[in-house]
Amino acid sequence: MSRLLFLIALGLTLAAPARADPAPEQVLRRYFALIGHHDYAAALRLRLNDMRLRRFAGAFRPYLSYHARVGRAGEAEGAAGSSYTEIPVTIYGRLRNGRPFRARGSVTMRMVHPIPGATAAERRWHIYRSDVAPRFD
Repeated sequence: MSRLLFLIALGLTLAAPARADPAPEQVLRRYFALIGHHDYAAALRLRLNDMRLRRFAGAFRPYLSYHARVGRAGEAEGAAGSSYTEIPVTIYGRLRNGRPFRARGSVTMRMVHPIPGATAAERRWHIYRSDVAPRFD
C-alpha cells in the first residue's frame, strides 16, 4: 500500500508544473536594475526576444537615470502552454537634459510550461510585453 501511495505521489510531483524561481516581480526588478546600471545586454536577455542590442541600448540614450518601482504581480493566467501575469510599474528618473520624468504602466511577464521543445530560458519568467517607455512595438 505504501509503495502505491509513493508512486501516486511521485506521479503527481512529475505532472505538476515546475515552480518558477525567481518570481516574476524579482525578474522585473532585476531588469530595471540592470538598465539603471547600463547593462543593456543582460537586461535584453530577460526580454527573450530577437531585438538587436544596439537598438535596445539606443532607446535608453535619452535617459540619464532610469529606475522603477515594481508592484505585485496579478494572478497568473494560462494560455496555449504558457502562463502570463501583469505587473504594474512606475518608472522615474532624469532625462539627459536634466528634466525629471515619471510614468506608470504595466509589464506582462510570460513563462512557458515544461513542454517538449521549450528551452530553459522560456521556462523562466521573462518580459513579454511592456507599455512603459521606451516601447519596443
